[in-house]
Amino acid sequence: TLSGDLHGQRDIEPILDRILQRIFEWLPVDRGVVMLVDSERPGEIVDRLVNMAVQIRPGVGWEVDKTNVRVPSSILRQAVGKREAILSTDARMDARFGHAHSVVLQGIRSSMTVPLVASDNVIGILHVDSLISTGLFTEKDLSVLGAVARQASISIDNVLMQRRIQEETAARESLSRMLSPNLVDQIVAGELPMEKGGTMRKATVLFADVRGFTKLTENTPPKEMVAMMNEYFELVTQVIFAHDGTLDKYIGDAVMALWGAPLSYDNDEVQAVQAAIDIQKSVDEFNQTREAAGQAPIGVGIGVATGQLIAGYMGSSQTLSYTVLGRSVNLTARLCGMAAPGEVLLAPTTFDYVKDMVDIEEMDPIQLKGIADPVRPLRLLRWRDE
Repeated sequence: TLSGDLHGQRDIEPILDRILQRIFEWLPVDRGVVMLVDSERPGEIVDRLVNMAVQIRPGVGWEVDKTNVRVPSSILRQAVGKREAILSTDARMDARFGHAHSVVLQGIRSSMTVPLVASDNVIGILHVDSLISTGLFTEKDLSVLGAVARQASISIDNVLMQRRIQEETAARESLSRMLSPNLVDQIVAGELPMEKGGTMRKATVLFADVRGFTKLTENTPPKEMVAMMNEYFELVTQVIFAHDGTLDKYIGDAVMALWGAPLSYDNDEVQAVQAAIDIQKSVDEFNQTREAAGQAPIGVGIGVATGQLIAGYMGSSQTLSYTVLGRSVNLTARLCGMAAPGEVLLAPTTFDYVKDMVDIEEMDPIQLKGIADPVRPLRLLRWRDE
């Protein structure tokens, strides 16, 4: 049976080939075409139909290039527009096709066309015809073709669904490395747009770095060091995700996070500063556990800066990753390097967005490496409503 032939197929091509093979066994057709809707193409469904499989009966007395087989648009519009199977005993004289030039030009005599429908959506068409005989097909033949089309629709839709699931799983795995589960769900569902090309956009960058890391590695056994860093990265990542931030990357013992890229909100700067405060709180709790176990505490310095950045997927063709480039990235790294254990240093560009919400201590202007103008860092003391 056809259902047995198609059962378990994981690719569309073998399904289409087997469908046409069976049709040629069961019906007196000369040409068979399966067209599927290309979801990437713009326009109406008829304009997005693409030949996916073509079969021509050998030895019919004429040669046809499979790549040039075209189903006339007048026939397609009837089948797709009305979502009904169409039987024509002489397509050239059929008033439904308006004596279309394409029908006459191709010399189509008898034809049957059936839409492929799945989940109430037209996903393609199945068309067969003869260029030799008129009155070749009967209503019984149309019923057979309709049954084939229904089985084909189910099998094709199953394969497409499996592909969508695989693509969604891959997208989730990629996005979950840098975004919170809530944001991943919204992006995969199409509720949140995410620009993939290179763009110039305002973003806030946070760097958090463990102080005295080199000395710590010299005095800590490797297994214990790896376990500690994994636990530290876990707690920092949870804080970043809790504040709708993007985890850009781990750089040795440092963490780089973003707000405003690839997704932006009205309160990105506020979220970034609150995340910096919560990271220090989490590190304090982490240290209490370590000290209770007789282990040395760790100190973390944090820098936060806001500015216009170049954002996009960068790297080689084999290892692309989303990141940002620009002055604010360098400034954030310099502020992080200046911050003492337990400190958060803000750039003036970030402080402007939270100045009514935090208490700070102004520091003297300083010339930072790679930054043209002197910068006056602001030491974050507390969030005012705490």
